[in-house]
Amino acid sequence: MFRTDELCSNTNTHENAHLLYEIVPVTEARRTAFYNLIQEQALQHDALDKSDAETHSRELLNAVAHTGELQAFLVVERASLTPLSAVTYYDCFNHGGHGQYLEDIITTQAARRRGVGSFAFAALAQITLELGGHALSWECARHNHAGQAFYDRHGSQRFDDLETFRAGARFMNAAHTPLSPVQGLRVHRPHPHLLSLSLSSGAMADAYRSYSTFRRVSGLHVNRLGIVGDNPHQVGEILHEAAHLQAAHGWTGHLDVTLTGHQQQAFGHEIARLGFAPLAYGEDRMVPRSLAGPALEAVAHRYGGDLIGPLRGALTRRRQALTVPQSAPYGAPRFA
Repeated sequence: MFRTDELCSNTNTHENAHLLYEIVPVTEARRTAFYNLIQEQALQHDALDKSDAETHSRELLNAVAHTGELQAFLVVERASLTPLSAVTYYDCFNHGGHGQYLEDIITTQAARRRGVGSFAFAALAQITLELGGHALSWECARHNHAGQAFYDRHGSQRFDDLETFRAGARFMNAAHTPLSPVQGLRVHRPHPHLLSLSLSSGAMADAYRSYSTFRRVSGLHVNRLGIVGDNPHQVGEILHEAAHLQAAHGWTGHLDVTLTGHQQQAFGHEIARLGFAPLAYGEDRMVPRSLAGPALEAVAHRYGGDLIGPLRGALTRRRQALTVPQSAPYGAPRFA
């Protein structure tokens, strides 16, 4: 969820970027270049992983090429095939349907303000549409003015009324204690990495598996809550179930939940009591953003051609794999 301004270009962004750059998959041959870009980003956020570089890079490649926890591509210069940017993303729920979540766009210092970020963004918009997604979502630091301006120029919507909260250690540790299934709990899987929880009371939650490129672990993001009668007890109940489900799958990353402005008013005290705090890096809170509808189409077709040809085979296989069982009993959801 780290959002930076390295992708930002000036108003004279190259309109012929598709002639200068191309999209390529992350492979064993490009593993080191991909890893180096991730580490450059981590260093900027004081999140540098000092573990063995070989192990780290192979874990990232495994997440991209084998387990499907993370998706990624590189932007390279056509003439030299020099890697200029890395983009990481994964499946999510947004706008009530399946979409893509942008984790990071990372560019080298030398490639900034050369249209690389816009080119990468257009490619990701094409990927979102190719996979049948309704929208592309991400979060950007509130005071990252350059980043916010970049996204404004590309027609994305900013949701200042939404805020994401992250579970603290106390709440997550409790997820490893035995818990009896809640009466009437249903787990629905419209997609291998997405799930919906619902209670007989009518409370529900949509969630998707997230992934941290820095920590190399999966987590869970609850991005839509439906609570009957603003009952705060239901909030704790369904979030505890989500945490237990996350723990059962060995996803040791963060548990996040996004609340509307009304929900923040109604459940803010309960969320704080449970040990959730606003998602922020330093003192800067994150703002959810989304690109959907005509704006998504416009960005995808900005350069007038197919930018993602080298990824086509993998994307076709991913789309075919989206056909999954529609529901699973509590305690036995099956994830890819």
